[in-house]
Amino acid sequence: MKKLQKSISKFRELIMAFIFLAVYVVLYISTYHIRSIAASDGLGPRFTPRVVLICLIGLTIILMIKETVRLVSAKKHENRSSEDATVDASKTKEDKAPKEHPALDKGTISIISLILYVLLLKPLGFVLASVLYVITQMFFFSGKEKRKPVLFICLGIGLCLVIYLIFKKVMYIGLPSGILSFM
Repeated sequence: MKKLQKSISKFRELIMAFIFLAVYVVLYISTYHIRSIAASDGLGPRFTPRVVLICLIGLTIILMIKETVRLVSAKKHENRSSEDATVDASKTKEDKAPKEHPALDKGTISIISLILYVLLLKPLGFVLASVLYVITQMFFFSGKEKRKPVLFICLGIGLCLVIYLIFKKVMYIGLPSGILSFM
């Protein structure tokens, strides 16, 4: 049983990538069932979901390739090191225990902030909720020595306003205004 868990943990990223790829392909196929209300000269309601899903499928394939390359190089490195390895009896169980993956904490924070973003989107509005979300993500994903709060705030506000204006003025799609009802 432990061997199976060890094997699964080695291939965890690749397994998740296959699952996401399957979900994205199913969602892409389901876009063919989106109906247009009226004949439009423009792109239609299928365009945006398809573009997003094509991007997600492409990124997932890139992830799968990178993970496969990493696994192959790790296997080669493991074979080399097993030939040259000598057993060091002085190591304790703590030394041999695998280090906890640091991205787990960032991933958890990212999921929590995404859930909070969805919950705050309607009451705060797109601009405020998105600014808070973007700043939070930049803050937690930057290294402690690279954190620049003023830059993060300016980028968050600028990015969210540009996205809001594109949706509102170019695509004529309303986004939640929340407490900023004048927008």
